[in-house]
Amino acid sequence: MISKKQFYFVIISVIVASFAIIDKLCLRKIFINDKVNLALKTKRNIFKDIFVKDELVKEISKKDESYAEYCKEIFGEFIDELRERNKDIEPKNTDKTITIKIALTNTISNISGTNLEAEFMANALNEWAKGEFLSYAENIKYDVILYKNSDDLHETISSYLYVKSPEYDIVMLDIVWVGQYKNYLLDITDIISNQTTSLYKEENLNSCKSGTELVGLPLYTDYGIMMYREDLLEKYNREVPKTWDQLEETTLYILEKEHENGNKNLKGYAGQFSAYEGLTCNIVEWIYSYRESYGSECKYFSDEAASNALEKISKFLDEGVMPVENFEYKEDESLKEWLDGNLIFIRNWPGSIKTSSVKFEGSSIKFGVTPLPGQQEGISASTLGGWVIGASKFTKNQYIAAKTVEYLTGEEFQRFKAKHFNLLPTMDHLYADSEVCEVIQCDLFKNMQGVLRPSDGNRYSEYTAIIYKTVRKVLLKEMTIENAFRIIISYTDKSILFITQLCTNIENLIITLTVIFIYAGIFAYYIYFSFFEK
Repeated sequence: MISKKQFYFVIISVIVASFAIIDKLCLRKIFINDKVNLALKTKRNIFKDIFVKDELVKEISKKDESYAEYCKEIFGEFIDELRERNKDIEPKNTDKTITIKIALTNTISNISGTNLEAEFMANALNEWAKGEFLSYAENIKYDVILYKNSDDLHETISSYLYVKSPEYDIVMLDIVWVGQYKNYLLDITDIISNQTTSLYKEENLNSCKSGTELVGLPLYTDYGIMMYREDLLEKYNREVPKTWDQLEETTLYILEKEHENGNKNLKGYAGQFSAYEGLTCNIVEWIYSYRESYGSECKYFSDEAASNALEKISKFLDEGVMPVENFEYKEDESLKEWLDGNLIFIRNWPGSIKTSSVKFEGSSIKFGVTPLPGQQEGISASTLGGWVIGASKFTKNQYIAAKTVEYLTGEEFQRFKAKHFNLLPTMDHLYADSEVCEVIQCDLFKNMQGVLRPSDGNRYSEYTAIIYKTVRKVLLKEMTIENAFRIIISYTDKSILFITQLCTNIENLIITLTVIFIYAGIFAYYIYFSFFEK
């Protein structure tokens, strides 16, 4: 028979283990992992071209029925130029091959359902490598794996880099992933040319840095932009607003006049205030637009600029400058409202420009594009989107991988992608290139005041979820600005992070010891019963 002492020991151990496991597996999953999963789930459509998923997509597709054939032709011309460049290079007399494996996702939206881009990149790199790595006895070949969306790519990168696998030599990263993977990416500072790094726009190059290390190079960029109803501004003799105060006055005036004329569906300014990554992008822009001067540092949620920005947004919502629908808007929802002709101003990404051009072609609606306003003229802010290419720290061919990163993000590839596929370059001088400026609004984008999200830590998915959920509560008047900022700042406070990690470690230890004691008790009951009696 089991003694009372042994019975109570087992019961107490089971209770302690149950509470610990419930806390570990349930509470933490509810309050932390849901933030991570939500951020990852909603991020996939933020930094690529925005196409509203309704009849408009079919309309665009009809106009681009031969787009795949066009891409094949353009890709072929690019590779032919490389072959012409290498025509005098003798093939290597060897069967030995070094294979460089690359993980990426589509950068050209209209062919995202095909493998055309992967095939093109592999063929182009194979040809380029013939002239680049002449000192190598082996042939250099590239294996490009194209993932259908950023979620799949993110999961793949994590599964290999976190276990220090050399499976992928080169990876494509959303700029907000750089902080997460910085310890697993190769510092290419001493491998690539200083002349190359000097060509990049400062804010784009900074998105690839981890302290003093350069762990990647910017492939292409995106900026938050504002579109406006040019026809309505002309109708009421209004200038394009350059400050938030001007936007407020213009919006209220036009709304009053249009509502009097029966246009009751017209709304003012649309951002994206749904609880997802897009709200973080909006808030960072607002806060940075309230800095004192062009070169002022953005302190995010710890200075007066941040408080003033949120107070202004609240005022916009109270006055009707922003419709209450902002709380439900993501990029697609707000863009649909804009395309229906129901907004005077909208904040979105550059991909929405093409969509708007298609939709409004032949209609009475005219629109323009401008940087987002600021607290004062000359001060603006546009959240940086875009992608980065980096080399794995665990690649067996560091030099080849680093030089490939340099080429993929270099002038030749960037000019090609900008000219033919409207991808915004990350090199300053390309905004003065006449061929590039035929397809990209260089005057608009070359002077964008880009701002990075606070993504330099390795827990950005959790951090951004805290930002957008907390700020949303402020705008819904469910929390004060002071309390919201205290919560956000506490997440990055090193002492709090230390305590949190310590508690987690103690919790893990309790679970482990409890399970050990339970099994030890059961084992002892059958074999070493007398040991416990002593």
